[in-house]
Amino acid sequence: MVKSIFELERRFDFDKEFKRLFDYLSKAQFNSEFHLSSTFWNVADYYFEKWSNRLTAINSSDYFEDIGINIKGFCDNTEKLYIMQFVLNYISFLESSYYLPTKYKAPYKTVLQNILSILESLNYKLAEDEEGRSFFTKRDADVDSVLDILENEDDIRLLLLGYNDFRIEKDITAKRTILKRLGDYIEPKRQQYKGYNSTLTDNVFHLLNSMYIRHNHTKVQPQYQLSNEEYILWYDKLFKMILHIIRTEEISKTNKEVVVLKHTLKNLKD
Repeated sequence: MVKSIFELERRFDFDKEFKRLFDYLSKAQFNSEFHLSSTFWNVADYYFEKWSNRLTAINSSDYFEDIGINIKGFCDNTEKLYIMQFVLNYISFLESSYYLPTKYKAPYKTVLQNILSILESLNYKLAEDEEGRSFFTKRDADVDSVLDILENEDDIRLLLLGYNDFRIEKDITAKRTILKRLGDYIEPKRQQYKGYNSTLTDNVFHLLNSMYIRHNHTKVQPQYQLSNEEYILWYDKLFKMILHIIRTEEISKTNKEVVVLKHTLKNLKD
């Protein structure tokens, strides 16, 4: 079984760092425009009904209860990430709503710095969704290398970042949805990609069409019958293959540039 990031990063004590962060949030040192000398949670509750993402929750306890987290009890690693994500987004809400004057920002800044430090140690980074809300995604060199190529494709860039969002790590439906949209994106260039790497292209579209991503089971297009765990393993492999297929166009262009560069050097010698 593949180890989780929490098992791999043993030198980093996530439990200790999260407790330190939570204890800091629970000290009476947070101020806002209309609320002074309180814990972060008291400040959050004071403005909670004005927060657009609260759904029907009236305070932070309701909110965490609604998403199945006992904030005062034991929290697993994923739940800790949800709590940190909430804190980041709520501080952003306080700032954007002008409830957080500059003179009160010091402890909030410390919280933000500590959360970013924890994320970096866990190999995560921040990203934003279409509405400007922060979410955590695994830092992935393969994804980063493709983001530069797709600088004018914001929707696709967001999909690529979203695939590694910790919230969908085991969500087979969410992964299928992202892979389908990525498949739809590369489909118009299918023949072009085949020219760069025919085997890779054929395999990518085979998996897209045979893993309940783009088609349902038919006699013409049968589907693999796997467990959810096996599907997720293959979906993660397919995601990496799609990254590579997107890169092939850029690699082809670079190879052509190298040919021109070598020709220039040859002419200089002659």
